[in-house]
Amino acid sequence: MPVVGEGEHKYEAIHDWGELPRTIKYGNTHGVCEDSQGHIYIHHTVHRTSENADTMVVFDQKGKFVRSWGRQFKGGAHGLMLREEGSEEFLYLCDYEHGIVTKRTLKGEEIFTLGYPAESRAYALKDEGPSVSYQPTNVAIAPNGDIMWVMGTAPDMSTNTTVRASSFEPSAGWEKRRANSAVRMASGWTPEARHRCWL
Repeated sequence: MPVVGEGEHKYEAIHDWGELPRTIKYGNTHGVCEDSQGHIYIHHTVHRTSENADTMVVFDQKGKFVRSWGRQFKGGAHGLMLREEGSEEFLYLCDYEHGIVTKRTLKGEEIFTLGYPAESRAYALKDEGPSVSYQPTNVAIAPNGDIMWVMGTAPDMSTNTTVRASSFEPSAGWEKRRANSAVRMASGWTPEARHRCWL
């Protein structure tokens, strides 16, 4: 099996890992994470020929299929973050097609969903529509519990690209939301640098 990476960060690449059911075919796989039990969560947009529309596929450590869920995110599944909160773990997902950021249990039950922030002046309606396109693509949680996400992607990180960063304080509602701050991506930045920039 091929080995990729350099120095302390070398990894064995196992192609076609995971026993994917024949009814599921991956679309774009924008998010992958691992829980404390070693389960691997893969968030994908769903291939057009897939019989099953579930966007979240879960495997055990050895690649055996455990479950799938999330058909409501088909076509827009993007950012994915797993967070430990007390004795539980939760998944935070972005769906750019449907314009939401949602918190879910590991089995897909909804805790809450944040949609279009109509209360924010940064997203005031203009000519019967939003003044700014609302397509959340990645999410992170601050130590104090603030939920942060970006709208937009940088397909070519070697060029200057503007994305929009937002945050939400669960205890305060949209009044405390720092919305629509533009983040300019400097030439040559990596995806990791993008994360550091908007956190």
